[in-house]
Amino acid sequence: MKNTPEEAENMKLRSSLMLALKNHLLHNSISQTEAAKLFGVTQLRISDLMRGKINLFSLDALVNMAAAAVCILKYVQSPRPHNLERQFGRKFTKGLTNGCTCSLGNGAALV
Repeated sequence: MKNTPEEAENMKLRSSLMLALKNHLLHNSISQTEAAKLFGVTQLRISDLMRGKINLFSLDALVNMAAAAVCILKYVQSPRPHNLERQFGRKFTKGLTNGCTCSLGNGAALV
């Protein structure tokens, strides 16, 4: 099967999102189990993400994970992250993402 320019662009975007999510999780020391809870997926799904199994992820699924990561971190940086701490049994601090910007290409970034 021949790859079209659209398929190639889709793969580039999926690759960029996967790398950004992986770097984000590693930079913030978020375990696979915690990430699965945060993103609403299984731990096996996060394992596939961390191992770069690009063929298992649609662009939509990766965008949803990136959106969840950004929303969670905005909440963590709010004045009251205690509900999140209670839910995950882990202390989160304001400024968790300071210095973590993962480029998605084309000027976009996961912060």
